[in-house]
Amino acid sequence: VDVIVEATPELAQSLSDSPGIRILSAPQDLVQVLAINKTRAPFDSLAVRQALALAVDREELIKLVALNYASPVGSHLAPTAPYYADMTWVYPHDPERAKALLAESGYPEGFSAVLTLPANYIFHVRTGEVLASQLAKVGINLRLELVDWPTWLERVYGQADFDLTVIGHVGRLDPAWTLHYYGPARPDYYFRRDWENPELNELLRLGATIADPKIRQSIYTVAQYLIAKDVVNVFLQAPHKILIFRDNVRGLKLIPLYALPLGEAEKI
Repeated sequence: VDVIVEATPELAQSLSDSPGIRILSAPQDLVQVLAINKTRAPFDSLAVRQALALAVDREELIKLVALNYASPVGSHLAPTAPYYADMTWVYPHDPERAKALLAESGYPEGFSAVLTLPANYIFHVRTGEVLASQLAKVGINLRLELVDWPTWLERVYGQADFDLTVIGHVGRLDPAWTLHYYGPARPDYYFRRDWENPELNELLRLGATIADPKIRQSIYTVAQYLIAKDVVNVFLQAPHKILIFRDNVRGLKLIPLYALPLGEAEKI
């Protein structure tokens, strides 16, 4: 084996000091989200969703799950995407504020919920385990439910039968397509049900019809802020693409897209 594509963080860490082995790592157009079902109490409450966001420690997630092969993200757009704007500042890690919001919302002792996870994606399962520990510190007690991929697609994605879930979303070349799930075209989308923002709808309509890059940057910056502020989802991390290869292989490179160009690769 000369090249390992889509290597895991664990494998990269274990081979990092191996002679004759090189490792390339770079951000990709992929965002891991904690998706929220806003049709179910208490997640229909903005204050509860804000508490959820404030309880999440992205840096710890990146350290424990991605082994530092990831970037923090506060938007559905990945840091590599056109018009990305950093929104991690909207709800920085603040467990004390999270507890206060829960108390103000009528949950001074916290509450329990189910976090449904696709068992075939170990990265998401481990993220769920760390999230359960983090949220327990503010009184949100999660029961982890592991399901197979067909069940996740049918129940969570198809029927929106879940409280919370962790999944990865691949971006598109244009943010108009990446963010259209939050607009008027997809009110039935699994994390969109019972949530609507007319201001965002108008911004997304404009962004899809305007060509000027500066205007689009302004539009999509505000759009990302509105999505983050309403805590439609909690955006966790952008996992890096990891490529492991022998040092006699040349011409390999990583690009943000969910693809690997091999046109210049060769073994010497």
